Amino acid sequence: MIPSFLAQSFPVIDFDHYLWLEARSESKNEYFYGHMYGLAGGSDNHSALAVAATVIFSQLLKSKRCYVRNSELLIETPNSNAAFYPDLSIHCNQKPTGTSRSAKSPTLIVEILSPSTRNYDLTTKRKEYFRIPSLRHYLLIDSETVAASLYSREESQIWPKEPLHFSSPSDSIPLTALDIKLKDLYRETGLLPARKNSSS
Repeated sequence: MIPSFLAQSFPVIDFDHYLWLEARSESKNEYFYGHMYGLAGGSDNHSALAVAATVIFSQLLKSKRCYVRNSELLIETPNSNAAFYPDLSIHCNQKPTGTSRSAKSPTLIVEILSPSTRNYDLTTKRKEYFRIPSLRHYLLIDSETVAASLYSREESQIWPKEPLHFSSPSDSIPLTALDIKLKDLYRETGLLPARKNSSS
């Protein structure tokens, strides 16, 4: 089912035509079953979380054969039915090529939830991402409160119906032996509880 906010999107086009248009567009547009639509800008918290996640993952993965990419890289779903610009994607199966505008084999995808896109990221996008055979983790980070949700699956397992939830700044997010704490992701957002004065 096509989301209601696509009602004012461009006419139905095939995927190759979408890629042709996207290569010539001054703004980013995502693709969903024949429709393309523009991406809106995010809040300062959204930007801070995206930067923090990029830095943290880059540091943790610098000694591994995994590659961190930001929202400039398009992720294609199987059969080219949809293509999205996630806030962050990590590729451990195959390094994206330098001249390519898109990739098909991410290991982890991160989306930062905003009021206008929350439902879309949690439902439509999630279902399409889960069709990607290489994907092992889908991490959703809230931009309005300190909270994150993680869907994970082993290579031979199906995706769980419900994610793991994290809401304490000291919580660690289990991502294949990577230790990622919420307080590090949210350090620049102003959403963390104020530190108590040790002299009080």
